[in-house]
Amino acid sequence: LKKKSQGSAGFANFKATTMKTIGLLGGMSWQSTIPYYRIINETVKQQLGGLHSAKVILYSVNFAEIEQMQRAVLGKVLPESREQYRQIIGQLIDQGAEAIIHGCTEISLLVSQQDSVAPLFDTTSIHACSAAELALRS
Repeated sequence: LKKKSQGSAGFANFKATTMKTIGLLGGMSWQSTIPYYRIINETVKQQLGGLHSAKVILYSVNFAEIEQMQRAVLGKVLPESREQYRQIIGQLIDQGAEAIIHGCTEISLLVSQQDSVAPLFDTTSIHACSAAELALRS
């Protein structure tokens, strides 16, 4: 996403962007999804300025249903749980998502890049690598 120089009228002229649509597989509560949505849109606005915002397709999970499944299986990953997330990822792709963010660190326990034709962004890995890189800075 590249910004051109300011036009004579004071408005930014932008190259035609090829902004991709982000699929956001929401966190385990609506409250935990808000920071992802906010940061994504703040970053796009910072890069492009004006009234730009991200193209986002959000799938918000009902944590009450997930909590019931977690109690029932006591932390085991069931094929049904994995398949449900695969279906959700497929729905996001069908709606135009070109990349999927795991909006919860536990989602990577259920699905991996092999479960999606679109790139997956595993927040567990992103957070852990960022923490390690920060710790290693001199």
